[in-house]
Amino acid sequence: WTVERAASPRRTATGPDGTTAEVTDHVLVVRRTAA
Repeated sequence: WTVERAASPRRTATGPDGTTAEVTDHVLVVRRTAA
């Protein structure tokens, strides 16, 4: 496996009542290499 991307981008999310919070998304993209 080869790691193509490993990141923890942050974004601001807004709830139904208008409250905001900072959210961290964890992103992992891997590619399987030929055996």
